[in-house]
Amino acid sequence: MVWQPGTRVFGDRYAIVKQIKKGGFGITYLVQDRQGRDWVLKTLKDEVMTEAEYIPYRDKFLRDFDRETAKIAICRHRHIVEVENHFTHEGLPCMVMEYIQGQDLGDLVGRGGALPEAVALRYIREVGEALIVMHEKGLLHRDIKPQNIMVRLPADEAVLIDFGIAREFVPNLTQTHTIAYTPCYAPIEQYDEQEHRGEFTDVYALAATLYFLLTGTLPPIATMRVRRDRLAIPKGWSKELQNAIKQGMAVEPDDRPQTVAAWLALLPKAKREPVQNQPSSGGSNLQVFSFETVRVNSQGQIVQKIPGQARFYPQDLGQGVRLEMVQLPGGRFLMGTEESEIERLCKKYEKDWFKRESPQHPVEISPFLMGKTPVTQDQWRVVVTQVGKIVRDLNPDPSHFKGGNRPVEKVSWYDAVEWCARLSKLTGKEYRLPSEAEWEYACRGGTTSPFAFGETITPDLVNYDGNYTFGNAPKGQYREETTPVASFPPNGFGLYDGHGNVWEWCFDPFHDSYQGAPGDGKVWDEKVNDNRYQKPSINLKILLEESDRTFVLRGGSWDLNPLGCSSAFRSRLLRDSSNDGLGFRVCLVGAGLF
Repeated sequence: MVWQPGTRVFGDRYAIVKQIKKGGFGITYLVQDRQGRDWVLKTLKDEVMTEAEYIPYRDKFLRDFDRETAKIAICRHRHIVEVENHFTHEGLPCMVMEYIQGQDLGDLVGRGGALPEAVALRYIREVGEALIVMHEKGLLHRDIKPQNIMVRLPADEAVLIDFGIAREFVPNLTQTHTIAYTPCYAPIEQYDEQEHRGEFTDVYALAATLYFLLTGTLPPIATMRVRRDRLAIPKGWSKELQNAIKQGMAVEPDDRPQTVAAWLALLPKAKREPVQNQPSSGGSNLQVFSFETVRVNSQGQIVQKIPGQARFYPQDLGQGVRLEMVQLPGGRFLMGTEESEIERLCKKYEKDWFKRESPQHPVEISPFLMGKTPVTQDQWRVVVTQVGKIVRDLNPDPSHFKGGNRPVEKVSWYDAVEWCARLSKLTGKEYRLPSEAEWEYACRGGTTSPFAFGETITPDLVNYDGNYTFGNAPKGQYREETTPVASFPPNGFGLYDGHGNVWEWCFDPFHDSYQGAPGDGKVWDEKVNDNRYQKPSINLKILLEESDRTFVLRGGSWDLNPLGCSSAFRSRLLRDSSNDGLGFRVCLVGAGLF
């Protein structure tokens, strides 16, 4: 029996939110405690405890489950998942662990391809640190593989999550234990019940994992390498990297480094991860601001306040007005919505809109700078009045809801692109609309929930039509107008008004789904070449052609229901459309890091 959403476990302490994953013997759920904090609950499948074929092994399964809980609990480390609780519910053992927002490395590479060397090495070093702690406790992991390593967002760091077949060991002693392994990552000694155990066992699996991260292909199975010890090494790898992989994946245990620390020392020295599109000047102009974002439970109650800091570039526009561009870290994220959630939403609301958010796919985003808020009416007016027409005329005061610090609205895609071109001419720097992928990455603020604040929103967090609810959040007021920017909490990147207030134009033409979408975060348009994408002011006349195409809008607006304000929701209009819910924000081209 699978526990359904809303089921209470351990008395009234946890509520099931949804099933996350079901494996051979176990099942995991997303749960919330009474304070609305998210956790992962792991338990055995009900059939493991009840069906005849499993009954002879039931006691062993229970012992192994308890043993795994104890092992994780004693290995406290930033790169090891943390256990919060352990109990029995309806006869099933339960372990409650921290909820890690992100995806496992197997999924990351499987969907997006091999990782850059600097990124892969950083993840491997972090897992290596975790293994060193385990080994100091007298434990071997014995199942290091990409699927057992999560990438925690927004920190973008590796976390070891599964200790299911971890075992105690005594150095230099042959011991008997259950044969358990994952082909391609298990060394030769794990195929033998009388296993000579040591740190070198985990060294092999860690090296094999690095091989997979860098190549996107599975390592050869150890037993297949006994007669022919051939390991295909890409020619472009440095000598240090080749040597580390060859020694770490040596077939015979005695030929490998005997400790994880010794193997880590063979890896190429850590280098600063490459930054694309770094500008040539302005290095001293970045400033730092502090902020506080929040997380809410399904009732919309604030359960956590999270302090943060971000760097920003203040662009002086003249007349006492400036534009603040926040520096966003690069990283990978899953764009769109998972299939099961799309099916649920389509069925519940009898709408096919949500199919636009599929298939969910990984996207690699380079560091970039984005407006802290949507463009305001003051910012719009100052640029329009100082820089004359490039291709089209602009009204210096187009908005229906007046207010210098309110977002500018009633602007078309054409208007927004013309304004970016004028801003570029005024400042000498290139500004543009964000790509759709950049926009969603920025709006999420490092989260994977529907909203940057959690599973729902309230009118205390976002300006939208509060007469509509999402989840169990209560109804609120309907403001019937825009609000000044930054009136509500920011997300984890320090960006304001990603949800609601005004729709925001993106640079991309609209596609009915993400089938074939690029994975590099750039504009999805075969007609937008690199030069045109990077310098819209130069190619403005070309960009303003083909008025019959619809383009992407994101974020919802002051008059929309909460579903339309989620991070993944997509809408579209013709580029010449304008109304009192249409605005935009900008990106600074060539500015990954100052």
